[in-house]
Amino acid sequence: MSSLDVELGTESRLETSQASSWIYFLHYCFCSKMLDHVFQVLLAMEDYAKAYKLNPKLTIAVFSRAQYYFDQNNWQAAINDFSEFLRKCPFDPNARLLRGQAYAKLGSHQVATQMFQIDIECLPQLINPQLL
Repeated sequence: MSSLDVELGTESRLETSQASSWIYFLHYCFCSKMLDHVFQVLLAMEDYAKAYKLNPKLTIAVFSRAQYYFDQNNWQAAINDFSEFLRKCPFDPNARLLRGQAYAKLGSHQVATQMFQIDIECLPQLINPQLL
């Protein structure tokens, strides 16, 4: 049971309502952005997981968690979440770029280069010709 459930006293209703996935997602955003305490972030991650479980179409939650992991230098977790996000939104250039950067940070430069090359081939409109 998360802290949000305790505060609202709504464990059974929230667990079964897909619409409540936004409540968990917003709680995740609030806790991870506004509170510094590690325990609160862990509770926020728990609420994120519930939100995504209730509504797998809530791709913003996956991207937000991936960004959080990226910002915390948790490269493998970031890669996992960006990959999950890209399965649902395969042409998102930001997720592809950040996933490639995470691979590079792990020292997997060959994989990162392959990721960047795929991005260039799939989305040539993202290339600024003045930089070439």
